[in-house]
Amino acid sequence: MSLVALFGLWAALCTVFALVVTISDGWREHKEKSWPEVAAAIERCNVDPYRLVRRGTTRVNWHIACHISYTVGGQEVHSSIRSQSVSSSAHRKEMTDWVNSHRPGTTIDVHYDPDSSKNAVLIETDMPYAGPHTPNNLKLLLIAAFLFAASMFAVRWMRSREASKNQMADAPVGLPGS
Repeated sequence: MSLVALFGLWAALCTVFALVVTISDGWREHKEKSWPEVAAAIERCNVDPYRLVRRGTTRVNWHIACHISYTVGGQEVHSSIRSQSVSSSAHRKEMTDWVNSHRPGTTIDVHYDPDSSKNAVLIETDMPYAGPHTPNNLKLLLIAAFLFAASMFAVRWMRSREASKNQMADAPVGLPGS
């Protein structure tokens, strides 16, 4: 099997994986959009480290973690929300700037699960690296699908080229005028 065909197989597996994740996240986010919306008071927000240890090497990523409170059915609910983790210092600065502009007492709109009011999510937000994942999942799905299609096109082109060479090599060589 050629290297291009192996790449195509890998791209196909990536496409299937991206499709499953996109559908799963999309369905979950679709349900979360229908949850009740409430203005939550920020109790505190921090840019916290998240340490990844792999093969003896420690890498620090950063995420925003906020403790919030809101009222549901006359009862105060305490919950938390967070952003995705990022690793670069430029992203950390962007996160720190956001946290500095969202001091305790400011509000942020969240959607809460009506079955478990402590479960809150950000649907639309200006918080860096937070909110729905589906738009980025769709981009990854399109990239994986394009790579799969391109590799399959390359494999077919290479096979047809090889077949043409074989036909020319197998063609009988006739003498002129015989």
